[in-house]
Amino acid sequence: MKEKIRKLGMIGISKGNGHPYSFSAIFNGYNKVYMEQCPYRNIYHYLKKQNKRTMRLKGAIVTHLWTQNKKNSKKISRASKIKNIVKNYQNLIGQVDGVIIARDDPQSHFKIAKLFLDKKIPIFIDKPLTDNLKELGRFAKYYQTNLIMSCSAMRYAREIKEAKKNISKLGKIKVIYGIGPKDWTTYGVHLLEAIYGLLKIKVKYVQSIGRENENIVHLRTKDGKNIILQTSNEIQPLFQLILYGTRGYLLINLSDLFYMFKKTLSLFTKMIKTKKLPIKFSETAEIIRVIIAGNMSKKNGKIIKLDDLKY
Repeated sequence: MKEKIRKLGMIGISKGNGHPYSFSAIFNGYNKVYMEQCPYRNIYHYLKKQNKRTMRLKGAIVTHLWTQNKKNSKKISRASKIKNIVKNYQNLIGQVDGVIIARDDPQSHFKIAKLFLDKKIPIFIDKPLTDNLKELGRFAKYYQTNLIMSCSAMRYAREIKEAKKNISKLGKIKVIYGIGPKDWTTYGVHLLEAIYGLLKIKVKYVQSIGRENENIVHLRTKDGKNIILQTSNEIQPLFQLILYGTRGYLLINLSDLFYMFKKTLSLFTKMIKTKKLPIKFSETAEIIRVIIAGNMSKKNGKIIKLDDLKY
């Protein structure tokens, strides 16, 4: 029997985030002429490197799109071959089998997601899930329905997959250093997701020593590891991790964006079918609490114990 092709709705867009273009293209393919005009130039560059016969995910297609701006919607729909543009995201109900919130402004996530979750529609929420404890508690109740996936795609990076094969050679991991661009809330989460995808860790406390346009956050894990993460508006868009162990070190450059996006989206479509969460909520919740703790520490200059952050 032929597998059902699931219809997806795409919701976006937020400043500096081209995921509505790239995520949709992974399902639908793309129009070369219009994708060349995409304001996020790197998207066209990595898409054109892919084999057009194999780049698309099977089993789902983005059929409907909503963004806050009609001009943006037209640009995305042309570039990523989305047939239908809706006036309000509420209009997606009854038209699609799943929804992707492809915008990384966490303040918008719960209001939008609740509408679909109440209708039992599976949803992928771009990182970070939220930026406050109150909404994290609200999301916790919905996670019990097995309808939510939320993460950074760096959790499923090709480079993380390869690093897992070599990590035992390092001995006992003592220190992890990570660096990335832009702000802590929406870009520090990339580094955290990659680390949690690589290792099983539990954070004990968080301390920020950052300044206005730079975040330097120290995490101490319950088993004694030190993790130092830095994000800055003053560096190029590079993501790196360095793991230091008792027998050596490992440098990880997180750069294959297409691979990590495709893998993440494949797990979401699988979740729609199986109703099984790819990531435990307890892990997602810890990552969000680390993000919140980093912001709190930067504001008040204090060490934040993660166990004190209840939701």
